[in-house]
Amino acid sequence: MLNIKLFTFKIIFINSKQYMEMRIICIIIRVMIVSFHATRIIICFSLFINVIHIFRDKSFFIIRHF
Repeated sequence: MLNIKLFTFKIIFINSKQYMEMRIICIIIRVMIVSFHATRIIICFSLFINVIHIFRDKSFFIIRHF
């Protein structure tokens, strides 16, 4: 939660249009952190990425370090 607060604090210094866009992203991130269902989806997605990593080692490496 501390990282998110610092993130929103830094965004205040950006111009208003970008500020609104980034604020929406921050709200989405907070909702995802609070929501247990969303965190389960993230866990499932990370497991899916691990499966891709097993089958496609080099392509995953390129995507990860893009």
